Amino acid sequence: MPYAAGGSVDVTTRLVAKAVSARLGRSLLVLNVPGASGLIAVRRLLAAPLDGCTLLGATVNTVVIVPLLNPHAGFSSTDLAPVALVGETEMVLVASAQSELRDMTALDQAVRSARTLRAGHPGADSVQALALNVLEARLRTTFVKVPYSGAGMMVSDLAGGHIELAVLAKPAALPLVKRGVAVMLGTMRLGEGDPLPTWSGWFAARGVASSAVVPVRAAILQSLADPLLAGALAEMGMELNRVPPDALVDEIARSMHQVRRLLEVRPAGRDMPPGRSDVR
Repeated sequence: MPYAAGGSVDVTTRLVAKAVSARLGRSLLVLNVPGASGLIAVRRLLAAPLDGCTLLGATVNTVVIVPLLNPHAGFSSTDLAPVALVGETEMVLVASAQSELRDMTALDQAVRSARTLRAGHPGADSVQALALNVLEARLRTTFVKVPYSGAGMMVSDLAGGHIELAVLAKPAALPLVKRGVAVMLGTMRLGEGDPLPTWSGWFAARGVASSAVVPVRAAILQSLADPLLAGALAEMGMELNRVPPDALVDEIARSMHQVRRLLEVRPAGRDMPPGRSDVR
């Protein structure tokens, strides 16, 4: 797991892993290996024996964006063989409940008044950061963009009013809205309607025999068909995988095209140093 514990992907992956473990009759250990936008976890996967016992739970951020943006990543998306996509969710724009922002009209008014707005994201190599570039272009404004190493501190700063805005996956945003510490302003989309690529899935290293991952793929699909697990994930804002296994490569290629469209938007604003020190 190339992300810190407690994030939306970590939580959903652990739920699926528990169900998959029961169906396989084998223990699945979920290890959080965050850092370097997922590079550490990917390199650990690629260095492991090609026996199918080491898998990667990841999103479009690690699989597509990192190798596109980082020329020193040392891997491409083709080095990661998709086992199964777990599901998709929406990226939403949320505002701190301690701000005056309650809808997009209020955000537009804040922009027109030339107010400085601080917006958090989980690193430059993320679809959330690219989405903020799109939002800046649409609003013709410049945010003070604050990068975080994990969702936990970003969510804490948003709840505390230390940043006004953040782009979050819906499973991370909904609990904040329910607690009354954040307000959902809208869904982030490309152009006038296309949703941002926000899927998560399980991957093996290229070269692992298909016979080693077929049982895992079957267990994932069976688990996602279980009404209890499906209901829990849907309540968190995740739409379960509807892509057949043989179409996963095409799904990644489609995401690659969408991300390239995002990269055409010229970044604006300045990034603060990571963490909390400069967001108060």
